Amino acid sequence: MKRLAILFVFVAVVVSGVWVFHSLRAPTPERFLLIVTDALRADHLGCYGYPEDLTPNIDAFAARSIRFEECWAPSSWTLPSNSALFTGMYRHDVAPPGDGSLPDSATTLAEYFRDSGYATACFAAHPAFAEPYNFQQGFKTFVLNPFEDDRATTASLRWMQQHRDDRFFVLLYLFDPHEPYAPSTVPPALAQRLAAMREPIRKGDVPLRPNTRCPRIVENPSGPDEVSRAEVNALHQLYEAEIRDVDRRIARVLDAIRDDRHAVVAILSDHGEEWLDHGGLEHQRSLYRELLHIPAILRVPGRKAHTVSTPISSIDFAPTFLALAGITPASPLRGHLLLPTRDIQAHPVFAEVDSGTTPRGFRSAVRRNDKVLIHNTGDWSEWTDPPAPTWEAYDLVTDPKQQARLPSRANRAPLLAFERQGQRVAESRQPPELSEADAEKFKSLGYVGP
Repeated sequence: MKRLAILFVFVAVVVSGVWVFHSLRAPTPERFLLIVTDALRADHLGCYGYPEDLTPNIDAFAARSIRFEECWAPSSWTLPSNSALFTGMYRHDVAPPGDGSLPDSATTLAEYFRDSGYATACFAAHPAFAEPYNFQQGFKTFVLNPFEDDRATTASLRWMQQHRDDRFFVLLYLFDPHEPYAPSTVPPALAQRLAAMREPIRKGDVPLRPNTRCPRIVENPSGPDEVSRAEVNALHQLYEAEIRDVDRRIARVLDAIRDDRHAVVAILSDHGEEWLDHGGLEHQRSLYRELLHIPAILRVPGRKAHTVSTPISSIDFAPTFLALAGITPASPLRGHLLLPTRDIQAHPVFAEVDSGTTPRGFRSAVRRNDKVLIHNTGDWSEWTDPPAPTWEAYDLVTDPKQQARLPSRANRAPLLAFERQGQRVAESRQPPELSEADAEKFKSLGYVGP
């Protein structure tokens, strides 16, 4: 009897130990939510050091998540940046220069999740999700509400409530704080100042022609490519107000999924925005920090909150999501795994942009630790930018705003190899022609020339 009692106690201890182990281990990720906001630069969030209290909800989420201090976008505008984000491959891996759309041959995150039995849904407010750009591939549910962030947010909440017990991958893509800067609420003092300004400024529009990046700063602007500092300051305040709107919308989603112990949540931007940092406004035309440094916040079940300082790219989120879901991609992706974060090794982070609808001008950049090298090639003559040197080098430790160029004697080999890959793709593919309606749509957003 004594031996039997000892055996009983031993079994009970083992069973209870197994139960404790299983109850304490990290929950299995079953639901994946990717939230992307357009044109949101990292340094405008409190958790990245912004002095204004624009993003209290995102900041609170970052405090209990993994925050990547130095995440760079793969490009400085929406289409090529999204191509990389949604596939884990650089834009030139899947599309030729001048074309940021996704061909059917590209395999997206949504397709991997769908083919693995997950419910997939996209709720987008950005018109870039309309055809023929093909970002909808892989989503069983696809809802596009152009420029209607609140409607897209509400639709995503309704869908996630209906599928709260399912395995799913959801993309919520918000248009704000993209120009035109039209926040839900304009501070009274700002509204009073706007009333005395030109009509485009009152509407939150940057009064530049599509192929102009750097306006003339004059006290009394009248020309199509002139602005005053007072107008730029007013537009920037509207941009800040739109960021407040974004924070409010994201808070609704975070509140709805807060108690889901099996949910992986990431908050990203596709690129930043220029505010005369290098003489320019808006985005797309250059590869400086204000356009490439984006917020990147990740919550993973069972992972403690901390900050990662190793430079990464948003291209890294595709392989990371797939690894967390136990999905093996059909072929290797360009992105690097972000977990476990202690194993992230410093590696070159690339970005690229071309001059528009033709591949004549090409800019590429590589960041290695805190050193940045930019290569400007080809013909940018249709753009009114000031001429740029062929090579630009910067040290982000001593010059975080990239105002002092260094002698560009840095190792150029990784960047040149990256460019050669893109050139081979350009030679093998031709970009599709934009329809007249699509050309007009993207011209209105400043994405194609006149």
